[in-house]
Amino acid sequence: MPTLQRRFVVWNVVAAPEYSLTLATWCFPVAGCVGYRGYFEEAGARELAGQMRAQGMEASVYGVTAYSTLGWMNWAVAIRCLNTSCPIRR
Repeated sequence: MPTLQRRFVVWNVVAAPEYSLTLATWCFPVAGCVGYRGYFEEAGARELAGQMRAQGMEASVYGVTAYSTLGWMNWAVAIRCLNTSCPIRR
């Protein structure tokens, strides 16, 4: 089983204009558009959240213990289970 040596697989940033329920979106080739942006390093996520706040947005950073492409990228993803989300096998 792959070991990450950390609590979260990625850290996500979500942001919206103040008093709004409409999330900012980010678009990526192949993957499409989503209402969050993921980072493998927490510092990068916190930096983006700070930039969004400086633009007058409300922003939040949260850790993600498991990640799925919902089957859309099975051809590209070999890791199915990480130590942050899998039961310990002995």
